[in-house]
Amino acid sequence: RTRWCINAKLPGAGKGRSAGAWPAHWLMPNDHICWPKTGEIDIMEMVDGNNNAYGTYHWGTQCGQSTDKTGGKAVVTDYHTQFHEYAVETGPREMIFALDGEAYHTSKAG
Repeated sequence: RTRWCINAKLPGAGKGRSAGAWPAHWLMPNDHICWPKTGEIDIMEMVDGNNNAYGTYHWGTQCGQSTDKTGGKAVVTDYHTQFHEYAVETGPREMIFALDGEAYHTSKAG
């Protein structure tokens, strides 16, 4: 099993006051194959400071199109005032997204 994590206090001013902010921490392969054929893992993304930290795995067969994805979200109301650990663990048949050590989404292979 492999684990990647980031400890971060995100930019913004709270829900409804952070339009345009889109902090994200991604993992991308270094194989120079057209995205998303070999996948992209979003350890954490938050759009417009909406208090939702999204963890997502993207893949697909078309260059430039994320035709498939799986993921979940965790609510983080104090993302802009406190540090939190955002993490993903990958194994041979599953991917687990976690916030502060607590899993909030598990994806299992076929």
